[in-house]
Amino acid sequence: MDIVINARTDGYMMGNDDAVFEETVRRANAYLGAGAGSAFVMGAKDGEMIARLAPAIDGPLNILAGPGTPPVPELAEMGVKRVTVGGNIAKAALTLVRRAADELSGPGTYGFAEGAFSQPEIHRIMRGE
Repeated sequence: MDIVINARTDGYMMGNDDAVFEETVRRANAYLGAGAGSAFVMGAKDGEMIARLAPAIDGPLNILAGPGTPPVPELAEMGVKRVTVGGNIAKAALTLVRRAADELSGPGTYGFAEGAFSQPEIHRIMRGE
């Protein structure tokens, strides 16, 4: 079985200065040098920062993407090899659940369901069509 070790660095969760950049690159390269298959840099969202990180890291760069992160094609142009959305899809779904609950318990309306899949569409999806 192929296994990829995705070594995580969290410096950008604490700040965004040159010292964080240098320490992030140092740690990412140390992990890659020790056998990690990719460097996962948490908190790097800004395009300029990512474009600076990618060539400084001596291996595949993995970014956690969310609001404010450049689109996948731009990240690929910058040299990012893997884009992760982490818990963002689940968080978005839970946000909708919360809005629905607030709407139902407040005005008692159903606007939260606008744009939702129809039942026939759900059946097609479940059948793999």
